[in-house]
Amino acid sequence: VHMDGPTALWYVRSRYTTSDFDRARRQQQVLVEVFKKLISLDAVKRAPELFELYRNNFITDLTLGEITPFLSLASELGNDPSKIEAYFIGPEQVTDYRVPSSGAQVLLPDYEAMTEVMHTALNASE
Repeated sequence: VHMDGPTALWYVRSRYTTSDFDRARRQQQVLVEVFKKLISLDAVKRAPELFELYRNNFITDLTLGEITPFLSLASELGNDPSKIEAYFIGPEQVTDYRVPSSGAQVLLPDYEAMTEVMHTALNASE
């Protein structure tokens, strides 16, 4: 589905009828689609130009020199987006908790379960 900027922003922020986990999944989904769109616009060759546009709209301490080493990876992934994998922290990696003093509902991490997800993600290419 093609979305304009405000619609995409609403899509990735919304949690009215879904969960924080769904929101995180949607955010990753949109980032992958933005990446694909950039690749279709020949973003790797236009990196200096696009980086300047980025810097004019966002505050960052990144430099073009720090990004340049990742351009070959971007090109490789752009040629074969099926190599992009997504991993999520879900309900199985956290425990619901209500803070007694404030009543706030928070999620406490299950470090062992999160480490397993991270291990799977970092070793996916093996």
